[in-house]
Amino acid sequence: MSLNPVLPVEKPEKPIFVTVAEKLVRVREVRKVAAPAELRLWSKLRDGRLDGLSFRRQHPMGKYILDFYCASLKLAVELSGGEHFEPAHLARDNKVRIDWFTAKGIETLHIRNADVLESTSGAVETILQTALKRKKMIVTKTAESAS
Repeated sequence: MSLNPVLPVEKPEKPIFVTVAEKLVRVREVRKVAAPAELRLWSKLRDGRLDGLSFRRQHPMGKYILDFYCASLKLAVELSGGEHFEPAHLARDNKVRIDWFTAKGIETLHIRNADVLESTSGAVETILQTALKRKKMIVTKTAESAS
């Protein structure tokens, strides 16, 4: 009889969506049950209301769905509840999700739902400042590659 413990084997991560159609169905479902903070922020980002930038809501990206995404700046804005800011959750999230976006050149800005509800203008200003930095970085990279 062996007393050696059996160690768990890490399983490869399964895709959440098998087909594009499944992903689009999920995106539509998520849009229908938006949190109050998401709706409030969307009212400030939609239709180019933030410095003329085009944001998409509940945008599918790989196996993920982003709360908001500005394709021209490769900027994702993710809203989350308080539990998403706990160290254990952040470590797991950074390891998998954020690293995947970073590898694609996408910057992810995390904002707490409570912060949007307490100060929508403050959340919008944070997004704007991040967007302006991204614009400047893109212009600089474009100028460097042209020379």
